[in-house]
Amino acid sequence: MKLGKFYTVLLVVGLIVGTLLFLGVFSSVFNPFEKPKYAIDTTNQYTAQTSMVHRVNEGVYHPSDYYKIYHFLNAIVETEGSIEAYLDLFDIPYYYEPLSDSHLYQVKTNWVYNDFDSNGLYTAGFNHEYEEKKLVLSYVPFQEEYINAGEARMHFELRCPDNWSYVLYYEEAVECEAQESKVYSYARYDSEQLKVVEGSFFIRYFNSDQTQYGFSENYQPFFSFDYRSPIPWYLGGSVVLPNMTLTLIDNDKLIVFWGDNQFFINRNFHYNRNVFNIEFDNNIETMDYSTSPAFFHQLAEYTGDQTNLDNLKVTVLETVEHQGINILDSFPDASSEVVYQWDGEVYTIVESPLNMGSFNFADARLSLSHNVTNLVLLHYVYDVYPYMVWGNARNDTSTVRERLIWDQASLSIGRSHLRTYRGRDLYTHPDTSISDTLLKRDLLVDEIIDLLQKRLS
Repeated sequence: MKLGKFYTVLLVVGLIVGTLLFLGVFSSVFNPFEKPKYAIDTTNQYTAQTSMVHRVNEGVYHPSDYYKIYHFLNAIVETEGSIEAYLDLFDIPYYYEPLSDSHLYQVKTNWVYNDFDSNGLYTAGFNHEYEEKKLVLSYVPFQEEYINAGEARMHFELRCPDNWSYVLYYEEAVECEAQESKVYSYARYDSEQLKVVEGSFFIRYFNSDQTQYGFSENYQPFFSFDYRSPIPWYLGGSVVLPNMTLTLIDNDKLIVFWGDNQFFINRNFHYNRNVFNIEFDNNIETMDYSTSPAFFHQLAEYTGDQTNLDNLKVTVLETVEHQGINILDSFPDASSEVVYQWDGEVYTIVESPLNMGSFNFADARLSLSHNVTNLVLLHYVYDVYPYMVWGNARNDTSTVRERLIWDQASLSIGRSHLRTYRGRDLYTHPDTSISDTLLKRDLLVDEIIDLLQKRLS
């Protein structure tokens, strides 16, 4: 009888243990509470980028994962941290799986908005509650010849990584230097090899928990501040602009409000405006030209630098079509622009992002279709304010604070010397005239613009 009880107890214990073991094995294979995982080859940034091309092409498990993939791809391109650490940082569930073929890609990210037209402009106004967008990945085959012992990289544009400095420019490449004095050479990709994969449109809500999109816990999508540029003396200082509200969203979209009017532009469209520029001759002496004041194209690369003070800006009422888009359909007062620098013998085209020419969607001096006041206003809304927030290019070395100070200095020829000051030397100069309130707000704009970099540092 006792032996029977013993076997009964043993049987019950066995059933319990067996059940627990089964559940453990089963849950390791299928757990309804665990997020589905993506197959990612984490060997290096190129295998990871290639894996993400496949994942976006196949579709994601949750729409918010598009945002996390966007953050992840930008992070691994701009920095050199651990692939696994970035996947964890942006809460992307994954398991390691080597790629099945040897084709590797380099990837560029972009958002396409459902309420933008082909020119990158809003067509349906702005919704303050949500946005509808899709992730687009442009990719090219990995070019091993550009990678020499980790010292050279191919990129989608001639730019250096964040916080790096330029060394030399070439026709198809640029050399960059990091803080540890390691030099890289960035070369352009072959546009004929460019391919595109698109995700599905999804709705991103602004007022919900933003951590689901890969942002930090306290992140707020919107940042707004009021600002009014003085009109420089060379544009006719008697013109007075209205006070405007600038709203920045995710450092990706800018909305400028004035009166009952509003203008929308996204960062990618702003940075790519020069695709509508005509091709200028490298030597200005061979051109039939007239120059325009070039205050914002005569800036110092460092405090004391005066090599750009004689730069000449040329604007012409000519544009080129890009991918079938005639920009004049949306901006009839647009103009192409180039900046030339004197090298001691001849004037040559300026390539530096700090001072280079930038296509104008509204030319403040040459157009005849508007009166002067309206045209100057449109030039500031379309061209100047996006520049104030984002600079000329992703690798523009100037800060928001520097650009706002220079903007105020442009009012008077007597303060034009501030163009030769940078950083703290500029901020503390006695001729700097920006209120403390605006400077504090400027710091907040800087925080939004550098959000990802600060989180990853």
